[in-house]
Amino acid sequence: MRVRWMILCLAFEAGAAGSAAQVDLSRLSLEELLELEVTSAARKQQPLAHTPAAVYVITQQELRRSGFTTLAEALRLAPGLQVARVNSSTWAISARGFNSIFANKLLVLIDGRSVYTPLYSGVYWELQDLPLELIERIEVIRGPGATMWGANAVNGVINVITKHARDTQGGLLTFGGGTPGDAFAALHFGGKGGSNLSYRVYTKFDRHGEFLTASGQPAGDPWSNSRTGVRLDWEIGPRDALTLLGDGVQVRARSIALLPGFTPPYLGEAQLVQTSTGGNLLTRWTHQHRRGASSTLQIYYDRYDRALRFVTEARDTIDLDYQHRSRPAARHELLWGFALRHSADDAPPSQIVSFTPRSESIRLGSAFAADEVELIRERLWLQAGLRLERSSYLTLEAQPTARILFAPATEHHLWAAVSRAVRAPSRGERSVAMLVSVEPPAASAEAPAPALPVATWLFGHPAFGPASLISFEGGYRGRPWRNISVDLALFFHRYRGLRSVEVGLPSAAGEPVLHWSRRYQFANASRGRSGGLEAVVRWEPRPSCRLTGMYSHLAYEVGLEPSADLFRTTSAEYTQTPRHQGSLRWSWDPSRRWQIDAALYYTGEQRPFPASASRPPPLAPAWRADLRLSWTARQNLELSWTGRNLLDDRRPEFIPEVWLRQQEVRRGVYGQLRWWF
Repeated sequence: MRVRWMILCLAFEAGAAGSAAQVDLSRLSLEELLELEVTSAARKQQPLAHTPAAVYVITQQELRRSGFTTLAEALRLAPGLQVARVNSSTWAISARGFNSIFANKLLVLIDGRSVYTPLYSGVYWELQDLPLELIERIEVIRGPGATMWGANAVNGVINVITKHARDTQGGLLTFGGGTPGDAFAALHFGGKGGSNLSYRVYTKFDRHGEFLTASGQPAGDPWSNSRTGVRLDWEIGPRDALTLLGDGVQVRARSIALLPGFTPPYLGEAQLVQTSTGGNLLTRWTHQHRRGASSTLQIYYDRYDRALRFVTEARDTIDLDYQHRSRPAARHELLWGFALRHSADDAPPSQIVSFTPRSESIRLGSAFAADEVELIRERLWLQAGLRLERSSYLTLEAQPTARILFAPATEHHLWAAVSRAVRAPSRGERSVAMLVSVEPPAASAEAPAPALPVATWLFGHPAFGPASLISFEGGYRGRPWRNISVDLALFFHRYRGLRSVEVGLPSAAGEPVLHWSRRYQFANASRGRSGGLEAVVRWEPRPSCRLTGMYSHLAYEVGLEPSADLFRTTSAEYTQTPRHQGSLRWSWDPSRRWQIDAALYYTGEQRPFPASASRPPPLAPAWRADLRLSWTARQNLELSWTGRNLLDDRRPEFIPEVWLRQQEVRRGVYGQLRWWF
């Protein structure tokens, strides 16, 4: 197989106009990828090869050559993540299982700013759609990162790092469009104010076409977003640097939902219109002390208003984070810091969803310390750390980690880790009242006489507690051969305090009509375990030709605690994660002007848990093929054509949990122009 791929690459090159000397060398070599600096795993710059964690870096080159146009879609480039598009504006994204529209075990950061909502501990992905051209890299940590980043960094951490203002000087205009009704445009411009001050301003607009229903009809779910932002980087002096950045966003999205009601037919199709606005401002000061120590102080403010027919949320968050790094002794590097956060919301009630109280403030405080010691010079390192965290929803929780890295040879690294992480309860799990369904009279055998509609309600529990994880990980990262790099990770996770529901007996209720009311309430009586393998292999037979293969296997089991009442309790930790995922990406540069990129993605069977008779059958294994062709017409002008989902005219990627209809992503073809000036 290896010989066949090499012959294929060499044959293409022989027929191309140009030689190897004309290849675009902006792509990082395999050696450079292993030495790529990452910051998220240990909150410091260190080579990827020297990082004792399952980390993958999505580079700017990968983003540009993928043909993706949204941040959520670009996460398909990382191993161990499941990215599924539910409808045109909604994604389900998770790491190492428990995927859901309301996935809650993945911490997402943008330039160090947390973007998860305490309403359900998840991410509104349609609000986080940054211009991909301004992203320097995306660091994806699979596995817990709570010691460094705090609660909710349970199954992974995604840190989106945008470019320094000095790296985006001049202007860039990007626009394009195609089927199925997509159009996008972005403009950014950077300049200098003296020798030490750099700035950047940008604006972008996207419109995304609608999906299809299972019958092939338009799903009525187009969406659009606009975003404008600014960044300022100031080198104040030889020891001080200041960064100021912020942006504002506006989103308008439509969707069709099946909502419950108390009048026949008790389940009706409704057009939903989501309008969202938001903005944030972040400032970061870095100071280099004498003798190599450094300090960083970061403060940000974030505000968003998200209005939907049945749930509206307005939230203000202010966050302060400080860290200090020093070398107190030979071969020791000490990092310590603290964080404070205040988040206040307003969630007006509707007939379907309400929160009690309507408005609530959440306060969080934490402190952490970590030490890295070089046990054997340039061969063996040990990292140990601990974070203590407390919030309005958490008693004092300890989240420790211990990691070891061994380098038996220069380009071979073995690592292992054991960690504990905690997911804080969400506002919904403690205070929600949600109408899940209404069954027609006499449809439920559980309802007593007389025959009345039966409403099922889901309630939060004011004493709902945290979920915890104990994680065991290990891996290898290196170059066993000159033109092949390998990154392997193995893991075993044990979860306690997972979400369950307790079922109550029906009772009579008179509002808004006479009906029987069945009550479900959240509890922490579920537990689970999972294990798996993640592998990335890169092969570069020629500088102009690279093949990247990824594979992820996940086995999981979710059940009840032995002390749970089996007659009244059921697991509610929703998961829809395939046991097998894989991808094969091929990049080829026949000349300086032409680039060809092809990708094949595989997703195994998706079977929702817990199962329900009302849900569609499991999704069969599926393949997806993308193709991109790029031509550099001039030094400052690039034209590209991209085909997405080329194997099917339409297919579903996810089975939604509640209310939303199952919809199908369409085949798409679009063109794009980039002009630097």
